[in-house]
Amino acid sequence: MNIEFRVLKSKILQDFSFLNNDSFHFELHLMQPAIDLQPTVLIKVVYKAQQNSIFSIQFRALQTDHYHYMNFPSSDSNKDGEIVENIIITDLPLDHKYVWAIISFSPECRERNIATIKYEESGIWVKEKCLQGETKFENFGLYGMGKLNYLLIGGAPKSGTTWVEKIINYHPDALATGENNFFQWPGRHELLKLMNDNKPAYFYYGVRQLPPFRSQLAIFFAARAKINLEQIGNLAQVKLVADKSPRNTAFSEEIKSMLPNWKYIHCLRNPLDILVSRFFHEKNLLRDSPELSIFHLIDRMELIRHTNNYDKKKQKLGSMFENKQLFDFFLMLSLSTKNEL
Repeated sequence: MNIEFRVLKSKILQDFSFLNNDSFHFELHLMQPAIDLQPTVLIKVVYKAQQNSIFSIQFRALQTDHYHYMNFPSSDSNKDGEIVENIIITDLPLDHKYVWAIISFSPECRERNIATIKYEESGIWVKEKCLQGETKFENFGLYGMGKLNYLLIGGAPKSGTTWVEKIINYHPDALATGENNFFQWPGRHELLKLMNDNKPAYFYYGVRQLPPFRSQLAIFFAARAKINLEQIGNLAQVKLVADKSPRNTAFSEEIKSMLPNWKYIHCLRNPLDILVSRFFHEKNLLRDSPELSIFHLIDRMELIRHTNNYDKKKQKLGSMFENKQLFDFFLMLSLSTKNEL
């Protein structure tokens, strides 16, 4: 089974003496507490770019022939010989009944047994010591190892939050981790999902944004953001770690109360530019990944047809919003600040 992962940051290293004669090196860290059946891990992957080469990490069950793998092919944007470092995060689909060996594979067909990971009776995942090699496996624990600066980025969707994130990630001492939605309150869609799922109906899965639970949830979500970003920042060895989620702006009061020492950037953009950008964003999603489009939340085929049929080369500027219902829908998405039920 191929394990999907998310790249938090990628950069070219100038000093790669630590690689010695290898072309592939990685560090794996369990996010703590790792208490579920799919432990979250942070992995720093360093490899020497080579044309048509693939580096791989494999998780193999010692008692069976089951295994999962993660491949890291060299990007076409990298030149041969460049040393690339990626910080990635993923959930491992590991069955808690087995002990899993962690094995690395380099393009030179060099296989290296690194360590094992297993589920203990206490209910947490743990790593065993290295079997060979010098790969690091420190555990940062719940609260990390060092002092960090924290930043949250918010603003309406398509207002420039991703652009700010990319600027921050160009700095060697900063890491913006993408869209984590630490402060996303449950709404009607979460409630419907809760009713259809088999998981326990805990109040924080579907509670309304009303007292007295709103303040308790603010504490819960703020702690979740602090624990996760601290561990990510310590792994990446940066001085500033950030989250870019447009919905952060909807919860600025909670963020200010719960995290008074954190910095916050709010992105502003002309509302008409936001609407045009959102229109073409949804049009591209309908073409390439329709399941990710906001249109899957509404049953309005005429709006989907209007968006799909728009051709900016043949139609006049601004004509995409001749459909007033579509304009109102995008305006509501851009200006809404609370996830009301």
